[in-house]
Amino acid sequence: MAARVCYYLGTYEDWGGASRALLNFVVRVNRDKFDPLVVVTERGALVGTLSQKGIATAICPKHDWNGNPFRFALDVMRSMLFLRRHKVHLIHMNIGSMGWKPPEVVAARLLRIPLIMHFHMVDPDPTPFIKHARHIIAVSEYVATHSQFGTSRVKAIHNLSDLERFTRGHSVRDELGLADSDLVVGFLGHVKRLKGIDLFLRLAAEIERPDVKFLIAGEMMETDPAFAAHFNGIITSDPRIRYLGYRTDPENIYATADVLIMPTQCEEACAMVLFETAAARKPIIASRTGGTPEIIQDGINGLLFDREDFDTLKRHTCWLLDHPEERLRLGNMAFEVVQSRFTDQPVRELERIYTEALNGNGSPPEGGKELTSLSGADYK
Repeated sequence: MAARVCYYLGTYEDWGGASRALLNFVVRVNRDKFDPLVVVTERGALVGTLSQKGIATAICPKHDWNGNPFRFALDVMRSMLFLRRHKVHLIHMNIGSMGWKPPEVVAARLLRIPLIMHFHMVDPDPTPFIKHARHIIAVSEYVATHSQFGTSRVKAIHNLSDLERFTRGHSVRDELGLADSDLVVGFLGHVKRLKGIDLFLRLAAEIERPDVKFLIAGEMMETDPAFAAHFNGIITSDPRIRYLGYRTDPENIYATADVLIMPTQCEEACAMVLFETAAARKPIIASRTGGTPEIIQDGINGLLFDREDFDTLKRHTCWLLDHPEERLRLGNMAFEVVQSRFTDQPVRELERIYTEALNGNGSPPEGGKELTSLSGADYK
């Protein structure tokens, strides 16, 4: 009988980032061995999508420590009942989405259910409940080595490329009023300074060619009203820039663009944009931050620039716009890399961790820290 694996997603929609990264694993695990149950915070379109794929879901709101020990104990009891009712054998939890002291962790410990915690960003001060994890997964070697995981067992497993979805995108140039002859530069992600939207806007201002258009797809996340006014002023004054807001069809935006830019100004842990662009066979220019160099080899399957080096970003962009053969070469090589290294291999490594956890007793390991990279960046 397949082991029931309970995934605490921490959201109720496919919002990208950490939620999409974990879902990519959920739909690819071996169903003969592992029976997934995805826990969402409320009912939404994702429930129907997963149902079509034969994946069970359950609704459970977020819990966290609220200063009341009696309420917390009650939440622990409710979590225990939930886990027993659904006959859960293993828990895979997205950290960052469940709170600092989730009662689900205590419930798992009391029921001796093995627990895996999945970190999608560097955590310099992890929850003290991390000690109850049988395994910790980090989405990159950068996250694994820069987080303070202490004595817990850590394994670096990069995110997956969803070839099924992102190879099937179609151009939406007609919808956006773009000509086939236009050259399109795209930005997908949260619209805020940390994601480098300032650099992207500057790029649009300095590349004055009328045949080059700029697409921005993503939710406005910057809270500074002065920035919002600045952003709105630029996109309304330059007709070459299209701000699309949040899109449910990012695969079509990738298919529409000729070049993708990821100008992140923070330490990007393991950006899904890298894998999605590659699946769409499009070239990407990315800032050299965090775990990105583990995925992109400069000049091989993409182009890199130092985060504040605007001149190199502009030079790379102009080069690709003027050389369609280079766009094709980089896009094809990016596809080959994710197909060979970031499609099946990480899933098999995760399944190995599941098997190891299930064969144990669910208690956290003793001894020193173990750091193992399960998907390297050497493409030679």
